[in-house]
Amino acid sequence: METIKIVKNCKAGISNDTGCGHLISSTGTPTLTLFGPTDSEKFSPIGNPLHVSISSQKTFKSKNINAIPVNLVLRKLKTIIDY
Repeated sequence: METIKIVKNCKAGISNDTGCGHLISSTGTPTLTLFGPTDSEKFSPIGNPLHVSISSQKTFKSKNINAIPVNLVLRKLKTIIDY
């Protein structure tokens, strides 16, 4: 519950593919979730139109989440904050 209270005061949240991403998204806060080996279509948070996922598998053909470049994360984050 503390996480939800904190997130409600944020412009956006970033998470890897864990429950924290679902908590952030459930508040309606713009959310960016990074996926490595898990299926982003199956495990992405639902119900938040301001949710964006980046999948290392789909975009970079790698199961390693570290394949996602920081500049891409920053661009996507700016997009959801500026929306």
